[in-house]
Amino acid sequence: MGLVGSIALVMFIYGGFTWMTAAGNKEAVTKGKDIIIWSVAGLAVIFLAYAVVNFVLANVIGGMGQ
Repeated sequence: MGLVGSIALVMFIYGGFTWMTAAGNKEAVTKGKDIIIWSVAGLAVIFLAYAVVNFVLANVIGGMGQ
């Protein structure tokens, strides 16, 4: 999770830098926004996958021995 968080932070910074240095260029602004939006979406997918795996491991596999 630390690696994914670090990659997301880098992508947020890159997206923000792209957006802030667009100098009014609509294509660059859109590119920066898209990078930030897809970074958030990627984080959401990663966290949901982590939650599902934890749930399955704790309740399904962990509950089999009881």
